[in-house]
Amino acid sequence: MTFTEQIHDVAAILRHTRSRLLAPLAAEQPPLPRDPELFIEHVLLYVMDEWSDDLRSGGHVLEERLADAGSSYPAYRLRLSGGTSLDLSFTGEYPERLDLQIARVLRDGQSVSDARTVTLALPLTMDANALLHTLVDGMKDLTL
Repeated sequence: MTFTEQIHDVAAILRHTRSRLLAPLAAEQPPLPRDPELFIEHVLLYVMDEWSDDLRSGGHVLEERLADAGSSYPAYRLRLSGGTSLDLSFTGEYPERLDLQIARVLRDGQSVSDARTVTLALPLTMDANALLHTLVDGMKDLTL
């Protein structure tokens, strides 16, 4: 399976996660909590745990890794079934901004290629479905 095919497989699994957790988008969004840990625990970790379960069934492994210094957001390593790895790092300043940086890990397993990095802007919302919807849209045309 080529790298591009693996990325398409990961995107298809994310679409499956979204459809499995599908709920109507709420017209009124609850306000973001003052404490970023509540947002991280109730939305980000929930979404990533559910996606991880679905990825595992597809032969991929998503595991949490040490976050970048100074970041309160989680970071992950996605090991694709074909052997390639991606680093997924949530970045931004809570409550103004949330981004997901996806970088292809080099063969040494430690460093990433800046030339093969993509940043997806994500909504800061307590609606996990809205976050999944944006992730699915961002993964559609992902090339690394």
